[in-house]
Amino acid sequence: MSLAPNDPEVIIFERSPFRNLDAIVQQDGRTVYFYLAGGEGYPPKACWLGNLVKGPMEINMEDMQQGIPPALPRIHCDHPQGRPLPKETDLEVVWFEEGNGAAILESGSLLGVIPPWSGVDEFCGYARDCLVETKVAWPIPQTESLGRRIVSAQDFWQSFNLGKPFRELQARLQPSLESRYGTQQQYWAIDNQQFPPRGLAEMELNGKTTFTTVGMSLFPQPNIEMYVENPSLCRRIELAFQVDTNALDSTLVDQVTKFISNLAQMPWKNFTWFGHQHTCAVNIDSLTDFPFALLLADPREPLATWRNDPIQTLWLVPINSTEMDSIREKNIDFVKADSFSARLPY
Repeated sequence: MSLAPNDPEVIIFERSPFRNLDAIVQQDGRTVYFYLAGGEGYPPKACWLGNLVKGPMEINMEDMQQGIPPALPRIHCDHPQGRPLPKETDLEVVWFEEGNGAAILESGSLLGVIPPWSGVDEFCGYARDCLVETKVAWPIPQTESLGRRIVSAQDFWQSFNLGKPFRELQARLQPSLESRYGTQQQYWAIDNQQFPPRGLAEMELNGKTTFTTVGMSLFPQPNIEMYVENPSLCRRIELAFQVDTNALDSTLVDQVTKFISNLAQMPWKNFTWFGHQHTCAVNIDSLTDFPFALLLADPREPLATWRNDPIQTLWLVPINSTEMDSIREKNIDFVKADSFSARLPY
């Protein structure tokens, strides 16, 4: 029979830089667990970190069914007699650069990880002191890729304390943006003076006005690695939208900027990603015949590179309802049609 748990006590609590996910390390006198909890689109996740008492012979399934964090069996644990209670001052949260996973360090040593793929195929997370794959934790992989990713994330977040990475990215993007889209006419900060920093530029060249985000590519898009074999090629993006300069008026400018500004938040706010041939709804009065947009990757060279990844432009190309139906039927041959290609900005 397992010991009854004490009232849960939070050892550390930290909100993610994107303010939509909480990292919690909690103990109940028997066990220590690591939790990630968010809002809509992110089911709560839990990973065992340690037993504070002698481990049982097997996992108590009744505890699990009642929502009580079970202790790890002693034969599956690197501390079968229990470990000391972790100290708050020894623990550190390291957020993945995408903001959709985190690691816990204890005195600089990797103690546990809840990565983005937690929740798939009964996997919940990795723990240093777990010896075999169980329902509450898996051993930390022997490969170096996970450790490198966490070190890279530490370096990335530290860069915001040591320098101005957003300004550096702006300077890196500007030459490519000007060569492709012309002179900058206006620039808006679209981050509401909150992290993460992000802007939107209006640029004009040869009778065409381009609205492009500046700074989305500072962060890799979340969860893309679950669907793409080589996420490095498409995880850093800037969104762009083009109109005839003669069609511009204050109403159109206002609606386009709001449309793109809202889209620019979505990957990190909703734990999703934008890629080639994805679609979205459009709410712009002058485009009532085109209530949707097809996202298409610019076939030209990347705008720049950031943290060794290419920065890709995704164009928001207006499409009508019939074309949207074709996409839903997984038929996008209309992209090659002359009537559609005339809308392409490249």
